[in-house]
Amino acid sequence: MGKVRASYTAKEKLAAISYAEAHGNRAAGREFGCNEACVRLWRKQKPSLLCQKKNQRGERGQSA
Repeated sequence: MGKVRASYTAKEKLAAISYAEAHGNRAAGREFGCNEACVRLWRKQKPSLLCQKKNQRGERGQSA
């Protein structure tokens, strides 16, 4: 069986982003238990993460 897919709250993602800005993406991935690609994606999403509720796990818009 494979690994269970983890999800992170906006608060956890912002913490990983601030750690990555100080120490680098790979170090943040090791510290927070995710891969470097997730940290890179979260850094691109930082403006929208700042607007979200801190306990929200995904960015889902209104349905059409």
